[in-house]
Amino acid sequence: KGSGARYMSTEGVQIRFNHVVSKNTFTINSVDYWKKGDSLTEPSLTIYLAEDVNIVKIKNQIFEAIQTKKVPKIKLKDIVNESVFQEISDINESPKDTRAEFLELKGVPTSYAVSVKNFKKQLEKRGLEAEWDQYMQINENDSEKTEFNEKIKQDEKQLGPSGVYADPNFVFEDMKQAAMTIAKGKWRSLIIAGMGGIGKSFGVKQTLTSMLGPFDEGPNGKWMYYEGMKASPLGLYLIFLLNKDKLVVFDDSDSIWQNEVTINMMKIATADDGDRTLSWVSPKTANVALMTKEEREAYEEEFRLAMMEDPNTTMKPPSSFNFKGSVINISNRPADKFDKAIKSRAIFIDLYLAERDVVRRMYTIKQMQGLEHDRILRLLKALVPDAEDALAGKGRYAGEVKYITPEDARKKKTLNMRSLNIVEALEDSGVPDWERMGALYA
Repeated sequence: KGSGARYMSTEGVQIRFNHVVSKNTFTINSVDYWKKGDSLTEPSLTIYLAEDVNIVKIKNQIFEAIQTKKVPKIKLKDIVNESVFQEISDINESPKDTRAEFLELKGVPTSYAVSVKNFKKQLEKRGLEAEWDQYMQINENDSEKTEFNEKIKQDEKQLGPSGVYADPNFVFEDMKQAAMTIAKGKWRSLIIAGMGGIGKSFGVKQTLTSMLGPFDEGPNGKWMYYEGMKASPLGLYLIFLLNKDKLVVFDDSDSIWQNEVTINMMKIATADDGDRTLSWVSPKTANVALMTKEEREAYEEEFRLAMMEDPNTTMKPPSSFNFKGSVINISNRPADKFDKAIKSRAIFIDLYLAERDVVRRMYTIKQMQGLEHDRILRLLKALVPDAEDALAGKGRYAGEVKYITPEDARKKKTLNMRSLNIVEALEDSGVPDWERMGALYA
């Protein structure tokens, strides 16, 4: 946003006072705050100040806002003056408990109730505006409110973090078809996000093995698989270098998304057009900038062979190289925790099943493993006493599950030119159901 003074605690908490300079006069125009563990690409909270505000007068309110998050992240057009803090506090004070109660019933974090803007945003994101209006209309009628609350509690069982669920009749096959599209080289990036333990990794590995052979086959292998990887930025750089012509799969390797440098590296590696040159200029690398293309490629190959012979080789990696491979990320992170630019480059599948579909999925997997019906049911009932109801869609599992629609998908990933290119890639790959997959994942 410009110039400023940034302060960092030993635990990684940061605050930055941003200023503008006019005729040698410094004016603080905004304050940024990062809580511990947040990405440095975007502040956790930003407060913009009016031109004539005296920051000394409102410093206590600023620090209170940071501590309590009473002030939402404010857009540039919403300038804060001395009175706005009190106005926002007044708005939040009385209806906050009601909003929090509604969010709790819907299984949404109640922290979104503190800010009117964030609350409204969550309603829109989850399509809950009508239910909120109904809730407010009957809020004063205790008997009707109790009945409504019970209905919400039942509905909450049909809601995932995104407000909708993946359709188990399609999503597992969709994962395989998307992995096939990457394996064929028709697209460069696939992200499969969502709940763990339901077969994301198995389907992808099965597809890639059938198409490209086993992974980790040395220089002749066509793909590599890294599970639970905790790589430094230089470590990720070397992974891309050593596998620059391969398909690289990162499974549960979430350290990638917690560092600004590795995130930017991933953006370059998954770019859908142009030159994908990754660079690491430091005393630890060999400067190849003045080499010809042929000389650079020869040096890269010499380094890769040296690394395979001795991982502790003293030969320095090249300071830049062109990544020509593709990337699949498998993660349990929620969809909204991924960098938007990287998400826009990828076929993005958000896999979150309703509880009854999880039960059915477990039943199917055990059935494929050869277990008898009675034993599977006995095992399931140890976990879920009413497992039979889940399989039959009865009791608390009765009713329709809200499965993701193209409209829901657009809330996770905005429409852009890459969306059309991904649809084209799916069709070119021979995916039978490319139109439906494009509408949900492009």
